[in-house]
Amino acid sequence: MGIASVQALLCSMVALSAAAIHAFTYALRRKEPAHLWLAISALGIVGIAISTALLYESSSAADGEFWQRVMLATAAPTLIGFHYFSLSLLEVEDSPLDRWFGLVACAMVFQAFWPGLVFSGEVIERRFAYLDLHHHARDLGPVGAVVVVMFAAYTAFVARIWFVHRARINEGKNLLIASFAFLLLTGISDLAVGTRLIEAPMTVVFGYTAFLAALSSILVRRLVYSMDEVERSAEELHELVDQRTEEIREKDLQLAHGERMATIGTLAASVAHEINNPIAFVSSNLNHLETLTKETEHGEIAEIIFECREGVDRVRGIVADLLSMARRGDGFEEPVDLVEVVRSALGMLANEARFRTRLETDLAPVPPVLGDSRLLGQVVVNLVLNAIHAIPEGDPESNRIHVSTSSEGERVRLTVRDTGPGIPEELVPRIFDPFFTTKPKDKGTGLGLAVTHQLVTRYRGTIAVDTNASGTSIVVDLPNAPTG
Repeated sequence: MGIASVQALLCSMVALSAAAIHAFTYALRRKEPAHLWLAISALGIVGIAISTALLYESSSAADGEFWQRVMLATAAPTLIGFHYFSLSLLEVEDSPLDRWFGLVACAMVFQAFWPGLVFSGEVIERRFAYLDLHHHARDLGPVGAVVVVMFAAYTAFVARIWFVHRARINEGKNLLIASFAFLLLTGISDLAVGTRLIEAPMTVVFGYTAFLAALSSILVRRLVYSMDEVERSAEELHELVDQRTEEIREKDLQLAHGERMATIGTLAASVAHEINNPIAFVSSNLNHLETLTKETEHGEIAEIIFECREGVDRVRGIVADLLSMARRGDGFEEPVDLVEVVRSALGMLANEARFRTRLETDLAPVPPVLGDSRLLGQVVVNLVLNAIHAIPEGDPESNRIHVSTSSEGERVRLTVRDTGPGIPEELVPRIFDPFFTTKPKDKGTGLGLAVTHQLVTRYRGTIAVDTNASGTSIVVDLPNAPTG
């Protein structure tokens, strides 16, 4: 077996491997017909390579003619595969001219079954001493010349498809151009050999193999990029699922908290109404008892009455907080000057703060906010009172509570910052829960911040807490009141 035969058979092995790979890929990815057409082309190249090798090994003119006809016939599916691969890869719809060239290729296959149609009876003996090649063949007849011209036209038509739609080639453009140029050179060489213009071995199988390798590299590269994209999309989807799962879990917690708040609100309203009646009765009796004691001099009784009245006022305040938390729709809305509300509230708290801390203010003018001045005052009182109680008594000069107002865009900000010991990190998520308090049982009810949070939310605001060992800062943002 000569060197040309060995090279042709090596091309057939490469083409057969490519055919298997692309056929298997198409079986897995039916939405990519480009793999199917490239597999068909590869099988055609296998036929060309084998028939070329056997042509070089032929010992008679009859054998040579047979392998010439097989070579021409197997070139047809090769060209058809390249043709429709090009349409698929470049996403071009086929036209009547595409289908006409398909019929030309079918005619090329048909000639293989009709001896003497393409090749004449003249025997050609070809020798290539430098490759030690010697074989017999037959010269082309008139019909053969027409078939070869049509085959050349078909090749040029496929080349035109790539040229017209070259802008759609996104990768491997230089490799594709080089391999196609090599295919054209080998095709022209074989055409010249077939028409006896030159004496040279058949080389088109090498051109087809090179073009097949270039196209395969493009498809494999696309497949790798596609797999990378799928993997990246899968990772992004996994992250998105985790994010959405966390959001759903958070929503579930918020819903559960809302349901709990609704239950507590209903219970608070019921308890408040039940407590109000005996409070009113006790308060009325204390008023009557106070009137009676004024007619006599009993200082001890007056002190007892004062303590009883203080306790009743405390219970009445708790009831008021419960009712405020239970009622979601009470209080009308109007433009309110938050600075005036803060000044009014701080005036009432000065006495409470005198043994614990100093109150400092930075009340910049801000746009009006929409709300009820009485309820917004309650927000300020609750926040400042909570800050006061966070600071122990005994050293008011060393502690500060700073209350400030500011405006940022369409929002008004109220900030209450204290120099207390801060809130433990694990308790921060619970500070707005009803009845949760870190104060002793006889000092706090756990309703102040819960009511504050509800009121801020009612007025479409937000409340945030920043705390550490050097103090706590609570920031309330409220939207500006509409103008006009």
